[in-house]
Amino acid sequence: MLAKTRGFVLRETKFRDQSKICLLYTEEFGCISVLLKGARNPKSRLSGLFSTANLVELVLYRKPDRELHLVKEARLLSSPMQGNANLERYTALYQLIDLLKQTTSPEDNDKRLFRALAKAIEFMTSDGGDPCLGLSWFLMHLARSLGFSPNLRNCVITGNPLPAVPDTTLCFLPHLGGAAPEHEARLKTHERRPLSTTTYRLLSLLGHHDLDSLARLGIPQDECRSLSTLLQEYCSLHAGHRPRPESSRILQQLIPERGQ
Repeated sequence: MLAKTRGFVLRETKFRDQSKICLLYTEEFGCISVLLKGARNPKSRLSGLFSTANLVELVLYRKPDRELHLVKEARLLSSPMQGNANLERYTALYQLIDLLKQTTSPEDNDKRLFRALAKAIEFMTSDGGDPCLGLSWFLMHLARSLGFSPNLRNCVITGNPLPAVPDTTLCFLPHLGGAAPEHEARLKTHERRPLSTTTYRLLSLLGHHDLDSLARLGIPQDECRSLSTLLQEYCSLHAGHRPRPESSRILQQLIPERGQ
């Protein structure tokens, strides 16, 4: 049957003389592989559309019992690797791609997460859009989608509420999934990351505000880098302990949509 969806290109592989196979993260079907016949021929209508990190709209022949689906037609929506060379943007995009490969499967048709991905890409490619902030914002949505959103309201050790403006040094404990005062964190053998007041407040804001609002805060670039590094480590750590797809779908029905 014919189906239409948006897709983000995670990987492209040459196939035979003129074709290629691409791994896509799609809005409707999660992570799928597609065949593009003749796409490496410069005269093909599909030529150049399915490069890594491109966002496309496509029509495909989809059969639920098949692992490879044939693309009929497509159009390019965004090509964030093109344009002015920007090492920060390239790095953020490849980090985003790597985490999506780790965490998504054909059962993960999370439309809210895909919309967050499309918004993050739009932000990263806009004038003045900080790639590390865009990546951090998306990773917070990814963590929430997969069921391991970090606990930033209560100490993950004692359960006591954490103040909005901490009066003591905080640490982030990735294995426990949240923050705690440093004097409590020292009592645990788990790895911990120091949290500046700015980084803690940013973490608290990421899941509840849109990117444009966050950008207007004028967050220093080094804080954005620290934030994205922390969330990459956190998502990578918990990717192997994610709920089953059926459980993830139930979680998504319970989580309100915010910040998009």
